[in-house]
Amino acid sequence: MKIRYHKRIIDIIQMLFWLTILLLPPAIEWIGHGYNMHGAIYIFSYSLRCLLPAIILYYINFYWLAYKLFEHKYVKFFGVNLILIGIYIAAQSFSILPFLNKGMFDLAIWLMIVFFTTMFNSLFIGCAVGVRYIVHWNQVKHTIMEQEKKYSEAELAWLKNQLNPHFLFNTLNNISSLIQIDPDDAQQRISQLSDLLRYALYETNKTKVQLTDEIVFMNNYIELMSLRYSSKVHIESHFFKPETPIYVPPLLYISLIENAFKHGVSATNTSSIKIDLNINENNLIFTIENSFYPKNENNRSGSGIGLGNLKRRLELIYPGQYSFIHEQRGEIFFAQIIIKECDNNGNNMLDN
Repeated sequence: MKIRYHKRIIDIIQMLFWLTILLLPPAIEWIGHGYNMHGAIYIFSYSLRCLLPAIILYYINFYWLAYKLFEHKYVKFFGVNLILIGIYIAAQSFSILPFLNKGMFDLAIWLMIVFFTTMFNSLFIGCAVGVRYIVHWNQVKHTIMEQEKKYSEAELAWLKNQLNPHFLFNTLNNISSLIQIDPDDAQQRISQLSDLLRYALYETNKTKVQLTDEIVFMNNYIELMSLRYSSKVHIESHFFKPETPIYVPPLLYISLIENAFKHGVSATNTSSIKIDLNINENNLIFTIENSFYPKNENNRSGSGIGLGNLKRRLELIYPGQYSFIHEQRGEIFFAQIIIKECDNNGNNMLDN
């Protein structure tokens, strides 16, 4: 629909251009000589005779021959145009032939007419090709953008779906450890896990979810993960409560929380995890800091697939509108996501 609309606009602009060229000389004649209608009609008929071949040549190139250049059929493009210009010159030659016979024109003047006629028509051929190239380039660009959009949507869906088994794998490991410690409590946590998985499975089908629902999900996840750790692990979390609904992509922050538990907790040493979600000057800021205990090469849980997916999701959803930092600062691993100038829909207000 958008391409058709642009095509219609281009057609109207071209028609107005040619009407202006045809009507401007008779209009000047009509106004400049006391509204002389007879003279204006004569000028219009003369302009039409002179420009009609150029107009025909222009549209032949715009609607047909210009595509030959795009298809690298240069011989056909130049050959047909030379034939058309030759026909026009031949018609002009027959019109001035009586004057040549009477000696009113010499050969040099005729050659000059041929030269300027060729240049005149070549100019309009170039204009036709130039305009068609712009239209063609916009159509190709629009098609590429549509394909990229479809590809991005498909890739985003794949990334979101990949999060579910990744999350499930880590959480089931935690439940398995809890069963050995307290079976009764484990049964209660299985029910809690059911709620978490229900959210993870069904809410991820939505493009955006309410931030309050995401906060409940993260709090439940943190509580479930905390059960397996001793008092040596200090976990702090602060999530602000928005007064108005704010929407974010589902499971946006869970990869960072997963990594904090995987790499920030030691079985023997004091460990800490600090999580903060706040909004400052319309910037939605999620920050997480955790002690860093890197896994050995045989532990595949530290493959970093979560961080890779998170970065790709941010790029697909907020291109150029986000900041994502993750780095080791001494013995602390620091990560932060800033969604810049977000409105209540989790969209960047700079787009509005």
